[in-house]
Amino acid sequence: NPDFEGNGYGTHIYILDSGIDDHPEFGNRIDRALSKPYGRDDTFDCLGHGTAVAGVAAGGNSGFANAATLVSYALLDCDYRAAPQSQLIEALLDVKKDIEEGIVNKVVINLSLGPSGNATTEQTTRDTEAALEAL
Repeated sequence: NPDFEGNGYGTHIYILDSGIDDHPEFGNRIDRALSKPYGRDDTFDCLGHGTAVAGVAAGGNSGFANAATLVSYALLDCDYRAAPQSQLIEALLDVKKDIEEGIVNKVVINLSLGPSGNATTEQTTRDTEAALEAL
C-alpha cells in the first residue's frame, strides 16, 4: 500500500551482495535497469545470500520496507569471494551518481561484507571505510 507511511514506498534499497533472484516476495520491485554486476556476468544470486538479505529488507510479507524498490549490485562471486576494493568504491560511486542525477531520491545501501580469502576483518573494515570516504 503506497499510502502507508514507513513502508519504503519511493525508496531504493541497494543490496551490495551476491545478487538478487526474482521471487514472489519482491513482485516487480527489483529494478534490473539500475542493477549492476561487478566482475560478473549478471545480477542474479548464485549463492542465495543477497536474495535473503533483500527479503529481510523489502520482502512483501516479511520485509521492513515492503514497498521499496530493490537494486542488485552483485559484488560477491559464486565462490563467496568479494569484489576488490576498487569495485566496491565504483559501486558506491554509482549509487552517488544515481542520486546526483535524480534517478533515485530516497536511498538505503546494504553492504553485506566480510573478510574474503586471506583478508582480516580489520582489513575489510579499512577497505569499507576507504570506499565510503570516496563518496
